[in-house]
Amino acid sequence: MNNKKLKVLIFSHQLDRSGAPTSLLNILKSLYEKKYKVDVISARGGELADKYKDVSSSLQILEDNDSPTLFSRFVGFFKLLKMIRKLSPDVILINTSINLRAHLACYILRVPFVVYVRESEDMLKSRLGYFRKKSLKLASKIVPVSNYSSQWVSKYVEPKKIDVIHNGVQINNIKYLLHDNGDTILVGIIGYMSKRKGIDYFAQIINKLMNISDKYKFLIIGDFVDEAEKSIFFDSVKGHENNISVTGIVENVYPEINKCDLVVMTSREESLPRSVMEASLLSKPVVAFDIAGTKEMLPLNYDYLVSPFDINEFVDKTVNLSKKNIIKTIGEENRKYITENFSLDITISKIENVMKEVVEDAKLK
Repeated sequence: MNNKKLKVLIFSHQLDRSGAPTSLLNILKSLYEKKYKVDVISARGGELADKYKDVSSSLQILEDNDSPTLFSRFVGFFKLLKMIRKLSPDVILINTSINLRAHLACYILRVPFVVYVRESEDMLKSRLGYFRKKSLKLASKIVPVSNYSSQWVSKYVEPKKIDVIHNGVQINNIKYLLHDNGDTILVGIIGYMSKRKGIDYFAQIINKLMNISDKYKFLIIGDFVDEAEKSIFFDSVKGHENNISVTGIVENVYPEINKCDLVVMTSREESLPRSVMEASLLSKPVVAFDIAGTKEMLPLNYDYLVSPFDINEFVDKTVNLSKKNIIKTIGEENRKYITENFSLDITISKIENVMKEVVEDAKLK
C-alpha cells in the first residue's frame, strides 16, 4: 500500500454541539493536522459550522431548512449525488447511521463508504428507521462506537464488515487545578437537556437529594433543547431553583466540569455517552444509568452504575459517592481508565486503517 493521502469526504447529519458532531469535529481536526484533504457535507448546519469550515477543504450544507419537507429531501438527494460526483473522494465517512440518503448515494455512485454508528437500536424508531438499519449492509465497513452498538448492528450486517472503534478524547494537556467546594457537593450534568437525556429523572433526583441534605447544588453544563422542556423541568423542582445553575452553551466544557464534585448521566438512550469520558478525564466520578455502552468507559465492576431507571438506587449511590475521600479515589481510578483506553490518537489511527482498507478492497473488485 502506498503512502499517498486519501481524499476523504465526511457526511454529517448536523453540525450542532451534540455528541456526534462534536466527536466528529475532533476526528476532522486530527485528519486535517495530518494533511488529509477532507471535504465535509452536512445535511443541516449548526453552531459548529465555522469550526468545521476551519479544518476542512470545503464545507457544504445540503439543506438550509431545519424542518425539511419530503420534497426538499428528495431534491436534496440529487444535490448530494451531484456534490459527491464533483468532489470525487476516495472514501466517504458517514457520521451516524441515520443518514439513509448518504448510504444510498454512496452505493449508487460506487464510492467506498464507512458508516459510523453512534446510536442504540432504539434511537432508530422513526418511519425510516427500518430502512436505515437495512441500508447498513450496503456499506464497505461499519464502525460502531461501542460493543453494545455492534450487537444490534450484527443483526443487519455480516460480522466481517464490523470494526468497533470506541470514541476517544484528547488526553494531552487537559489539566486543571483542584476545585474545592467546601461542604457543598456540586453535581453536574452535561449536554442538551431533553427527555431523551433523562431531564425528568434528573429533576426527581434533585428533589430527593434536597430532601436528604441542603448541601447539594446542581450545574447543568449546556442548555435545554427548547423552552418548553426548560419550563417543565423548573416547574418540577420548585423550591430548589436557587440550587440549580445553567451555563448555557459553552465553548469548552472542561472548566465547568472541573467546578463539579461529581457528574451524573441520566439518559434513556445513548450509545457511548461522551459526558462520561469528559468527566472521567478530569477525575470526576460518575453516577450513571447502566444503559448501552456506558459501562465500557468505566473500570470493571464499577460500583456507581445504576439499574435503569431506578431513581432511589441512583440517589443512594449519589449520596454514597458524596463523601470527599471517595470522590477523590473513584475520580482518580476513572481518569486512569480513560487515559489508558480512550486516547483520541488511537481512535484516529484505527479510523485511518479502516478507510485505507476499504479503498484497497474497492480497487481489487
